[in-house]
Amino acid sequence: MSKKFQPDEFDAVVEHGGRHREARTAKHRIFEWLRIFVAAAVVASIGYVGLKIADNNVIFTESLNFGSSQNEAQLKVTVLDGSNIEGAVSVAGESLIKSGYALGDVSELVDLDKNQVDIATTVVIALTQDDLAEAAKIAKILGPEVQVVLSSEYPGPITVLLGADYQIPETE
Repeated sequence: MSKKFQPDEFDAVVEHGGRHREARTAKHRIFEWLRIFVAAAVVASIGYVGLKIADNNVIFTESLNFGSSQNEAQLKVTVLDGSNIEGAVSVAGESLIKSGYALGDVSELVDLDKNQVDIATTVVIALTQDDLAEAAKIAKILGPEVQVVLSSEYPGPITVLLGADYQIPETE
């Protein structure tokens, strides 16, 4: 301070210290970072728990049904031709499409060596017990003598094996 002036009451004031003038050390930075990390972890945990609670609350108790043919349209029917009758697979596929079913794989029935296999009887194969009712409907579409079998040998929910006994319907 300059020596020209006489001391007054302002010269007696204690210099203000406080936190804002304190030098920042590594310890302060670590504690500040930990505080931010803990706050972020708390917010993330609350969000996670909230989403888990919301996920467990079931809003709809029944499945939504948007039409009577929804299950039939979603059900992909695989048609394999083991009949050796020309055009049998396309006629069977068209009759299933007209009845509201979607076709999955449509091909010849072959063995592991890719040789065509001929079978005697037409069979509709259901993968599960739940698919048996739909398999019976498909069997009626294909003909009166078509058998329905439960088997897990084929991958699709319903597989049609056209045999030599398959009768192509007469067109009028």
